[in-house]
Amino acid sequence: MESAIKISHEHLTNIFKSSIFTDTLEKCANNTYKDGVETGFEIRQDIYSDNFFLCKISKGNCDSMAGCQTKFLGNWNDKMFLGSYTLIYVHFHPYSKETIIPSDFDLLGIRDGFNDIIYKEEKPYKYETRSIDGIARINERKNIDVLLIQPKQRDYFIDKISMELGRYFDTQKRDREIIKILKNNNLNADLISYKRKNSIYTLENENKLKKFSFSPKFKEFSDQ
Repeated sequence: MESAIKISHEHLTNIFKSSIFTDTLEKCANNTYKDGVETGFEIRQDIYSDNFFLCKISKGNCDSMAGCQTKFLGNWNDKMFLGSYTLIYVHFHPYSKETIIPSDFDLLGIRDGFNDIIYKEEKPYKYETRSIDGIARINERKNIDVLLIQPKQRDYFIDKISMELGRYFDTQKRDREIIKILKNNNLNADLISYKRKNSIYTLENENKLKKFSFSPKFKEFSDQ
């Protein structure tokens, strides 16, 4: 079987600095700021090449992406998904100017990103992919911060994390304390920032992406 490409630090940097990513990030930020609802988008990755593409933009409600309205981009059909998987999913929390705190719904979605069923020639294969979830905010300076979270293993205790994070709702806790909780519970986590310069959002701290690199691993044939 053909080898899956490694998701390297350099590849992640290319994605997070690409106009596809930054333009969509800005569009979702504007929608969230204007309407006060969660807005998100998905980046899919080809399993055997460096190719990546923007798949969809989704619009939820004021506190969840559950039951969101999704707009698929381009002329979509099932074949467009062959040989690709969700690498990055970013959504905005409308009321997170000070601290980004993942919800239970967010934590469930992050866990589901550890494995993916990838179709090649319409046959399903199971890979360990370790997708990256981003929870974003528009801060008081109108710049964008994104809390990146990635599972280190398939199973972790959502109830335990939720209980620890729950202490910080309606408080002035800092981002680094939230990140510490996530790291202590078998999750990669860090905060990246985009500053608006000359009407363009520019990634400030690309070195933080290094910890999110991984190599997809073929697990088993799946008949699902």
